[in-house]
Amino acid sequence: SVSAVHLDELSSAAINGKAIPRMHEIGYHSESTMFIFTSPQKIANNHAMLGTLVMCHARQTLRLVTIYETHLYAQHGNTFRGERRLLSALFLSVIFKIGSWHPLFLVMTATMTIPLLTALSNLTHFDWTNKNHQLWVNAKTSSRGILR
Repeated sequence: SVSAVHLDELSSAAINGKAIPRMHEIGYHSESTMFIFTSPQKIANNHAMLGTLVMCHARQTLRLVTIYETHLYAQHGNTFRGERRLLSALFLSVIFKIGSWHPLFLVMTATMTIPLLTALSNLTHFDWTNKNHQLWVNAKTSSRGILR
């Protein structure tokens, strides 16, 4: 089964009473998938959700972390909204700790510069300046099937 939850549309009671228990039910060999859409603020301000995501990481049931509009996160992450810094310190630094298992990490953006890659690396605790961690697609290369 596949379910999707947008945490920003739920009350804390609904998150704690429905979404979190559902996350606990999904085991390593489960045939279930749960897509969780949320803002950094919602995770940072709900300690039970943050703890559950870290627990899912430990159980290896957190399989993918995605940041959309990554250039904005990289450009404003240190100055705009303290929740982003908190999320970086309490979540990303834990799940992407060097030497430990980590989920796939997908960041999406239309505009990324080298200085922003460095800032993104500092915020996410993941080395995006490493060319092996980058996959760029644009209209010219994707029409030829070339991804790098």
